[in-house]
Amino acid sequence: MGPGLMICTYRTLLGKESGGPVTRIGQLLSWVGGEGWDGVLALDEAHKAKNLVQQRKRWTAAPSSKTAVVVDALQKRLREARVIYASATIATNAGNMESLSRLGLWGPGTAFETSGAFAVAMHNAGLPGLELLSTNMKLQGKYLARTLGFKVGCSCGLGGLMGSPFSTPLLGNTHCLYRLLFGSTSDANFSFASRF
Repeated sequence: MGPGLMICTYRTLLGKESGGPVTRIGQLLSWVGGEGWDGVLALDEAHKAKNLVQQRKRWTAAPSSKTAVVVDALQKRLREARVIYASATIATNAGNMESLSRLGLWGPGTAFETSGAFAVAMHNAGLPGLELLSTNMKLQGKYLARTLGFKVGCSCGLGGLMGSPFSTPLLGNTHCLYRLLFGSTSDANFSFASRF
């Protein structure tokens, strides 16, 4: 079969062949030529694959959604595929991001061993943590958002700040969160966990 484009809904991916044991994922894998396929897997409205609950130590949530399980399985079976996640709302909740396995936010070489550890840390960090994550993903080219922009000439620098009972712990937590997300220091997990 030559080049082509398949468009299907998440609900379709959950189904099976009428009257048979073949899943839609099996049919899709057959259509693309097997698990070695290296094309583009574009997941529009990726937030529909939310609630992939994996190895969370705290902050339990509802069981994994069927859509999240199927999307995760598809990504695992198509390891060579290039994945695009498109969603306007995925970064509003840490649990929505566990199915985004190709972003490199957890696993070897990161501050988080599992997606569950990542979700717990992001949940504990709250909205400021998700904003920091989104900003840095944009800087790395992993995230595009027209409402999250940087003007020409935008810069970041260090400056002094008078310590107060409110600002000192807040700045310390921000520093630990930044190191945890984007540093590779061995003590980041301990420092971050002890503050939240």
